[in-house]
Parts: sequence; C-alpha cells; structure tokens
Amino acid sequence: MKEKDPVYIASCSFGKDSIATILLAIENNEPLDYAVFSEVMYSHAEGISGEIPEHIEWIREIAIPKLEALGVPVKVVRAARDYCYYFTPGNENTKGNHVGKLKGFPLGGRCVINRDCKIKPIHDFYKSFGERPIIQYVGIAKDEPVRLARLKATGSRQQISLLQKYNYTEAMAKQKAAEYGLLSPIYSTSYRGGVLVLP
Repeated sequence: MKEKDPVYIASCSFGKDSIATILLAIENNEPLDYAVFSEVMYSHAEGISGEIPEHIEWIREIAIPKLEALGVPVKVVRAARDYCYYFTPGNENTKGNHVGKLKGFPLGGRCVINRDCKIKPIHDFYKSFGERPIIQYVGIAKDEPVRLARLKATGSRQQISLLQKYNYTEAMAKQKAAEYGLLSPIYSTSYRGGVLVLP
C-alpha cells in the first residue's frame, strides 16, 4: 500500500443495512480493508456492554467470526470516556442553555453520546492511517432519501452508500443479511436496535 492509497472502511453497527453493505462489497469485488464497529454502550468500569444482550453476544460470537472468515477484518473501537461518564454528577454542562444539567440524555442533532462515544473513536481510527484518504461505506438504503442527502465528502474522507449504488432497499438489505446467516436476533422482536427501538 502506498501512503496516498485510499483506505476503504465500512461503518458497521451490525444492523441489516451495514451488514448488507459489507456483503455487497464482497460480492461485487468492491475494495474493503476493514469494518469498524463503534461500541457506544460500553461501561469501562464494569467491563460490560450496554447493548441488547442478544445482539452483542451475536456480534461477538457469530457475526465478527463470519465476517473475518469472509476476509473482512473487524475493528472494535470504544471512546476513552464511556456513556456512563456523561450521566455522572460532576460532568454537567458548563456553558450554553443547559448549564448545570447532565450531558448524557440524547437529543436529536445535539447528542454528545453520538458525537463523543460513537463518532470520535471512529475518526480516531481513521487518523491511524495518517494522510491516506478514507472511503467510508455507510449502510443507507436507496429508500432513505433524507439520509442519502446527508452523505458528504469532507477533506480526505468520502462517504458512499453501496446499497444505493446497487439499488437496495432496506427490505432487500434485510434479506441479504439473512441469506448469509448474518441477521441479528434483534430483528425477531424489533424493527431496529440502538437507543430507539420501534415496533
């Protein structure tokens, strides 16, 4: 690899869309160097995950080994300050409209948990590649136009949706993940995982 060659990294929550993105990359010989999973809900003090137990167990015991067997190295990253930090007294906001209030509670578009516990460790992983451009595959389906419109290129980092490129809807992504035995058990009871779980 040359210093200026791009690094191709799939952001992977281990939901249907990010798994289908990785599978499409494999099937279509798209370049893919890593999948990166930012484990947001993790307690450093306890050494345990705050993810839905069935989901994190499936990630660790089934999904990661299967992806690596398919030739995709998986990197698990975590923030230095875990989500518990932002709910602990003593770490309240010191400026803005919410001085004295805890930072942890997620607010649409202003969530420090998303910014500091999810995005930052991913960007820190990108920095480990120095000046090499980063091509980030994101799991956004063709039937998510609002999210697709937010894809961007920032400096040496470009976001691409392979689901859009290969004309995949969310339903098709779910089917693709299931074909490979890579559909999380959370889908047997929920529409999705994460902070907001909808029926």
